[in-house]
Amino acid sequence: MSTGVTHVSWVFPVLGTHYAYVKPGETLAAASSAQGVGNGQIRLTAPDGTVYTTTVGATTAGRIQNRTQELAGPFAGYTPFTQVAGASQGGLWKIDFFPTGSTSTVSYTGAATTLADAAWSQPNNSSTIAAWDVSVRSAGATIPGRVYANVLNMFVNSGNYYGKLYVQTNDGYIYKVSNNGQAGAGFVFFVNNKGITNGTGDAAEPTYQSFGGTTNVTVWDPTTPDGPRSITQKIFYAMPDVGLPALAPLPDGSNTWLKVPQIAPEVSSITIDGVEGTPGQVSSKGAYIKFNASVAGTYRITLTGPGGFVTLKMTGSATAGNNAVYWDGRDGGNNPPSLGTANITANIQLQGAEVHFPFMDVENNVNGIIIEQLNDDGTVKSDIVYWDDTNLNDATGVPNPKFNGNTGSGISSNTNGHKWSGGSPGYGDGKTMDTWTYVL
Repeated sequence: MSTGVTHVSWVFPVLGTHYAYVKPGETLAAASSAQGVGNGQIRLTAPDGTVYTTTVGATTAGRIQNRTQELAGPFAGYTPFTQVAGASQGGLWKIDFFPTGSTSTVSYTGAATTLADAAWSQPNNSSTIAAWDVSVRSAGATIPGRVYANVLNMFVNSGNYYGKLYVQTNDGYIYKVSNNGQAGAGFVFFVNNKGITNGTGDAAEPTYQSFGGTTNVTVWDPTTPDGPRSITQKIFYAMPDVGLPALAPLPDGSNTWLKVPQIAPEVSSITIDGVEGTPGQVSSKGAYIKFNASVAGTYRITLTGPGGFVTLKMTGSATAGNNAVYWDGRDGGNNPPSLGTANITANIQLQGAEVHFPFMDVENNVNGIIIEQLNDDGTVKSDIVYWDDTNLNDATGVPNPKFNGNTGSGISSNTNGHKWSGGSPGYGDGKTMDTWTYVL
């Protein structure tokens, strides 16, 4: 876990950063296998900006020494580093895990593949951390669903990753995610609402395609705050606590969303107004298609008309609230508008609960990722996913998992959650493979 350096496998390096929602009087507990080894250290930053750190070299508070202690958990198996939230410290605490090695380099030194239920060892002078934990406790009991991360930099060498996680979206939806046996050595795990975009900045539009690289791919940086149109969804280790607030303060003085009420993607107040401002009239300068969106998300506009009007389809990113999309007046065949009166119909659909999983440098995904949208009671509502690898080259002797996934009804992720494998070092090596789903 390093910062200040970009690596082909860890494009968005962080200090193992997590966030935990803690109420005044509750206890935040953190520990890692790196604490007390080399440069290993833990830093807690309260919502009021107060910083608490462990002592470098200390092997008691905050140290997980072995698998047995890890299984027993905090307080029973090991002594975590703890802080009780004061009266003015309710909100989101930031937890940073310093590695045993330097924070200005990336090194996998000594990071051996270990089965999830087997004994592990913590390497020295390394960027990797074998075990870590963040817990929130009240009256001696752990409260699940209080801890999330924006990005996880993982390392699974010569093995497979079967992690099960939960994704909370900014419009109130929850997805259960099973990584289902990915083999990526060093790789990045994060979730956003656009995937790979056609440029940088909040206004960039989603491409709905995978990309043949990692270091030069244009995606919204998950280590930065959300934009009006670009959102990093939150990764929880358990079902998000139903008691989470809709909004909570961060240590930098800003606020971020948490458990917001579920918002259905809806469009209303559709009008077509000429560039000059005349309602319902399109001039040679074009017009604006205006609508109100209930949530930020991708819109799909379909314009149809009589006679020779060729159907036109437009897509882009909408903000929550009023939107105005420029239309040059030409139809889908690039024909200019003719003089007179014509009945043009604008049909607009909005994609909500949109989640993209742009896996960077995951060599093999032989079983495919399972992404399941959950109902309020935790049952599965949908497991449909989409992807499009048609712009990627075939690897030698390896079939390209091409599937134009942003059309039609998608495919069940329990059947095929975007599988790729084969070859050496693997089809996904050095690529950004995007898998996504949404509510339309």
